[in-house]
Amino acid sequence: MTFDPAKPVRLRNGWKARIICTDRRDNSMPIVYLYDDGSGEGVRCAFANGMATEAPDDENIDLAVEPNPYDLINVDVDTGS
Repeated sequence: MTFDPAKPVRLRNGWKARIICTDRRDNSMPIVYLYDDGSGEGVRCAFANGMATEAPDDENIDLAVEPNPYDLINVDVDTGS
C-alpha cells in the first residue's frame, strides 16, 4: 500500500498526527507534520513516502495511513491468513 498524505495519518507507534503541508521547499523531506505524544504537540518532517527517518530503530515515528474500519479483509478459513 502506497503512502497517501491526503488521508488521515498516525505515527506507527499509534500517536495521533496531522499533516501540515506536503510542499516544503526542502525537496528531500517535503512533508511537515504535527504529532501528539500525550504531553503536547511536536513537529517533524518526513520523506514523500511517509518515512521520518532512514534509521530502522526509529521506524515508530514514521507516518502511516490510519486504517479504515470499513475496509473488507479476506481471510482463508483453512489457514487463518
